[in-house]
Amino acid sequence: MTAKVLHSKKTIEARKKIFDEMREEQAKVVEVKEGDTPTEEDKEAEA
Repeated sequence: MTAKVLHSKKTIEARKKIFDEMREEQAKVVEVKEGDTPTEEDKEAEA
């Protein structure tokens, strides 16, 4: 049972991290829309 709890806690933290990264990506997209649109090279450099 302890291992299961540890696993779920890790999973929750991992999902939280992914969710935060997704939110940051969304924020970048919003900034791009508000500002000037970057070229394909700029997108590749950021990725």
